[in-house]
Amino acid sequence: MKRYLVFDIGCMECGESSQPLALFENEEDADKFANEYIVPKDGWGRKEWHGEHCIRVYDLKALLNTKQ
Repeated sequence: MKRYLVFDIGCMECGESSQPLALFENEEDADKFANEYIVPKDGWGRKEWHGEHCIRVYDLKALLNTKQ
């Protein structure tokens, strides 16, 4: 089962949407993808983004096991 979700959280101020990017079986691959997806030099993410995005890796199994 693919357990780690890489998710792009968009910008509420400018209306850039959020979206799932990829699923991975292990956290190391998910972290590597997330770090390569971002262009950290300018601090604004990828060049085509017009707002600031945040890339997060979520452990889906841990989220499903959380009691509310």
